[in-house]
Amino acid sequence: MREKCGLYGGISSNVAVEIRRGLFALQHRGQESAGLSISNGKITTIKGAGLVREVLKISEISNLKAELGIGHVRYSTAGGADAINAQPLELEYMNSKVSIAHNGNLENPYELRDQLERKGKILLAGSDTEIFLHELVEHFKSPPNEWDPYKMAQVIFKIEGAYSLLFLFEDKIVAFRDPHGYRPLWVRREGNTTLFSSEDSAFPDGGDRFEMEPGSVAIATKDNFDYKKLVNKRPYQCIFEYIYFARPDSTIFGQNVHNVREKMGMRCAIENPVDADIVIPIMDSGLSAAVGF
Repeated sequence: MREKCGLYGGISSNVAVEIRRGLFALQHRGQESAGLSISNGKITTIKGAGLVREVLKISEISNLKAELGIGHVRYSTAGGADAINAQPLELEYMNSKVSIAHNGNLENPYELRDQLERKGKILLAGSDTEIFLHELVEHFKSPPNEWDPYKMAQVIFKIEGAYSLLFLFEDKIVAFRDPHGYRPLWVRREGNTTLFSSEDSAFPDGGDRFEMEPGSVAIATKDNFDYKKLVNKRPYQCIFEYIYFARPDSTIFGQNVHNVREKMGMRCAIENPVDADIVIPIMDSGLSAAVGF
């Protein structure tokens, strides 16, 4: 499950500016495209190919007044780097909208796409994220604003693969982490503010924070927050979060990334001793391991 994208969103005053700030902090997880969806009773999406500063210009973002929103930075592994695959993906169905941001890869996306096409479905994007929307529409056959989050979980958790998901509805945000927990997803709460992020290091200082458990769902509205673990399966952790994806000051799978990388470097030195005068890290993610070595 070698994939990295960054999710950031939540409920906050002037949430568009907060999402832009959070995506800057997660830019290392994807540089091909960026985007955000916000809701002030009506969902609006801005996205495109390029870096956060190029796609989400502060002069435009600061004028978006809303309290609910989700954002995404993308590095493609399923689907190309074209702007059409930029996220969040927005769906309008029966005069109601929902937007989705996805970090992960499905186990059998080509098989699922083939099944959908044989049913007469039209797939507009090349990424596997669109499959979630098709599966949900086929199950509910009703406007997104009528979808029950816990019944959504019954549909989503049947899909095999790695995924952390943020859904933006007109009045709430619903977050899912796959039953095996391949991809990280964090929550930060402070007063009436609830934020979601792929890495805790992207959050503002302070607040109560926790890493969502595998097979869990979180529902955030302006007035309420609900969190439940619904599925118990053997957890699997993506080793590339520690090796490459995550920032060194993040906590992933319960451990500080810098500390884990440093221990990896120490272990590498024990297993591969070298009579050398200098150790040179390759890329920023190699620095902690080089210190350990």
